[in-house]
Amino acid sequence: MNESRAIDVIQLGARMHYAVPVFFHEKHLLGQLFTDIWMPNTRISSFMQKIPLSVVKKMSNRFRPEISSDLVTSFFSLGLSYSEALRKNRHNRELETSIFLEYSYLFQQKVIQSGNLNSSYIYAFNTVAKDIFSYSESKSKTKLLEQTLIPRKTEFDLLQSEFSFYGIDYQKGEKSLAYEQLELDENHLADIVLCGSDFVKQSLVDLGISSAKIKVVPYGYSKSNSIKLEPKSLGKQLSLLFVGNGGIRKGLRYLIEAAIRLPKVNFTIAGTLEKEIIQQEIPKNVQLLGSVERAKMPELYASHDILLLPSICEGSATVSYEALSYGLPVICTPNSGTVIEHKKDGLLIPIRSSDAIVKSIEQFLTKPDLLKKMTQEALQTSTKYDANQYGRRLLKAIYED
Repeated sequence: MNESRAIDVIQLGARMHYAVPVFFHEKHLLGQLFTDIWMPNTRISSFMQKIPLSVVKKMSNRFRPEISSDLVTSFFSLGLSYSEALRKNRHNRELETSIFLEYSYLFQQKVIQSGNLNSSYIYAFNTVAKDIFSYSESKSKTKLLEQTLIPRKTEFDLLQSEFSFYGIDYQKGEKSLAYEQLELDENHLADIVLCGSDFVKQSLVDLGISSAKIKVVPYGYSKSNSIKLEPKSLGKQLSLLFVGNGGIRKGLRYLIEAAIRLPKVNFTIAGTLEKEIIQQEIPKNVQLLGSVERAKMPELYASHDILLLPSICEGSATVSYEALSYGLPVICTPNSGTVIEHKKDGLLIPIRSSDAIVKSIEQFLTKPDLLKKMTQEALQTSTKYDANQYGRRLLKAIYED
């Protein structure tokens, strides 16, 4: 390993299923991965008697065999406590924020105290970087921040009308304001800010972050299986897929409104949804799957025709990269941070518009060859945005001025 180019990665959770540290490791650049839960197969059996099976199954995804365990510093107990605290307070936004801030601080202190921050570069995901960056200020380290989403302040402003629709009287409290300040401090401390879309970059610039240090690096995804893709045509009922958790900021209200107007089109929603979404009137042509195991996602993509992502705010939704790799055209908003080209491998629609969703879907219903054409284009686009291409773009952004 070239020590002058080595990178320590800081991430709370499985962000992008550890794609970044895996790529750095493959290029012999990973110094150390710092995370909360790291669950090699050899450890699973030892937890079977101590933790509910459902929890163990979820944690089984918190591991990548490509990364040698001696390159991982993990804090299992902290991660377990954090997950349980969030589970108990899932529907209180201010309390969730308070819990996150507490565990972000504890996690960063454990990273600092571990004594393993020895690389020349620190790559940290947003909201777990401030204390580590401050600690590294005098140590001649290059500080890299991955801003995966638009800042919380911008998100709050965009979602005000959605909160009103659902009757949510959400006022920013002390913890939410602290969260917003944390994000600003991290971005100011970073030497390079990396983000997945121009949408995120502009949101940072609007809050006073220097445009010169923000680099847009679209993400990537590579299929790890050999599922056979069946040719897509309108010989059967059109089926659209939505993948994501939450729902309010992802525009599910507008998907459901569109589904009511298109009773002969099938819609599938995969993900854990907020109670406000579930309490809406859900038409019969909308199937709610709840949380879907990662191992089952390839079959889900392959069995649908189109990905629908009417997001009000995202960073650069990784599900869109996944969908493209399975030949699904994408109907989405610019605020999803998409890489699709309008009318080529998908359709762009404005935010907050069920009318636009309906009109986009009707194009596929009235133009028999459109789905086949866009499927081919989607597969072609995906070759530009696989994991290796993403890694190359990322290294260029880090090491080249």
